[in-house]
Amino acid sequence: MVATTYDPERAHADLDREVARLEAQVELTWDKEVALLERLGVTDGQRVLDAGCGPGHLTERLLERFPTTHVTGVDVHRSLLEHAQRRLTAQGLTRCELLTGSLTDPALPSRAFDVVIVRHVLQHVPDPAAAVQALRRLLVPGGLLVVFDVDDALEPVVLPPLPALARLAQRLAEQRDQQGTHRHLGRWLPRLLTQAGLSDVGVEAIVAHSDEVGLAAFRHQLDPDRFAPLIETGMATDFALAEAREAAAAFLADPGALMMTVSLAAWGRRVRR
Repeated sequence: MVATTYDPERAHADLDREVARLEAQVELTWDKEVALLERLGVTDGQRVLDAGCGPGHLTERLLERFPTTHVTGVDVHRSLLEHAQRRLTAQGLTRCELLTGSLTDPALPSRAFDVVIVRHVLQHVPDPAAAVQALRRLLVPGGLLVVFDVDDALEPVVLPPLPALARLAQRLAEQRDQQGTHRHLGRWLPRLLTQAGLSDVGVEAIVAHSDEVGLAAFRHQLDPDRFAPLIETGMATDFALAEAREAAAAFLADPGALMMTVSLAAWGRRVRR
């Protein structure tokens, strides 16, 4: 199975808090993302693949939004899939199947899905181009591939500034560089889809602004404890983390503070042949 630069067991202070962060990440922009999906023609009753489904938060929202759609989720991390299974079972959402597998070599039949969604995953795959090619194979002719991901050049806007968190974020970026994470993948998404042979390729920005969703919606993104693993590698200190905790708490309590993030969505269709 192909490696990934993402390790949910070491991405936060503990796995439960990482799962909570991932849920907040989906919630932050879900309304805009599902509006885009529907504008691109995603409708109820289709066969959908959530590629890199993690703990199942996107899978859950897709099942709720489209009440007769069947969703398949695939991920390399068994711990996240186990969480997804528990969550979906508790919600009584049975129109889904969760599988362990790699995006670059998914053990799934060709031409099996009307829609494939890859959300904030390709940046962690060693060969994103190979993953796009593999996922294209899974689409029916005319099927839709949609990728949501980030580009670190589109840094969050935080006012007033939070230098204590910014320093930790920079060290985390350096660590991800060393691990091989594709931190500037967003700018290449349309080209990756075109080179994979997809047609009708498009791209647009997905903006989350605190004046729209509320500052509290960013609390998990501003949680300094997501940088706690840096202490183990000597890239941060307990003092730096404590300083960041104090700054984040003051920021979230400031009625005049604002935050804005920008991610990217790109899409394309398998040629009808």
